[in-house]
Amino acid sequence: MSVEGNPKITRCAGVVVVRRGENGIFYVVLEKQNKNKRWSLPKGKVGSGEEDDVAALYETFEETGLLPSDLSSFQSFRTYVRARATDDGTPSPDLKKHISVFLAKTNEENLTPAGNIYAELHTPDIEKAAWVPINKVAPYFHNPEDRNFFQKHKEEILIALFESPRRSSPVLEHETEQPAFP
Repeated sequence: MSVEGNPKITRCAGVVVVRRGENGIFYVVLEKQNKNKRWSLPKGKVGSGEEDDVAALYETFEETGLLPSDLSSFQSFRTYVRARATDDGTPSPDLKKHISVFLAKTNEENLTPAGNIYAELHTPDIEKAAWVPINKVAPYFHNPEDRNFFQKHKEEILIALFESPRRSSPVLEHETEQPAFP
């Protein structure tokens, strides 16, 4: 769906889903697309007449298998606008995405993208979903604007969901080396 009738701006919504592991480390769910092999947060286009929160929950289910009932502390967080990627992955100078970001936490560890259930009938959009330690998430993002958004708001996300991340996790003290992709 375009924003306010502007076909050059696509309205999208997604959820940053965080889980606290038994080791006290915070994990964020990412999905890997089949078409271009890029990692991102679960998100997608908002349909005509669809509310952003409903679209965000649907995309999260479709791309990770997490049901709304698996999520707690669901809340609106921020919006941002970035360039849309062209087919070859380069940012388009003319096309934009207006992204509504929501937050949620879960205790669920198992991820099975719902769109992959009927993989024998069609090629699924999502290759896989994975839990990634929060301090290793940023390098996964192909889009630098997504990476910058996440880096800028990482601690704020944890505070919004868990109230006091520093008391329970040393994970944000410093960034570590490039991750080995799952």
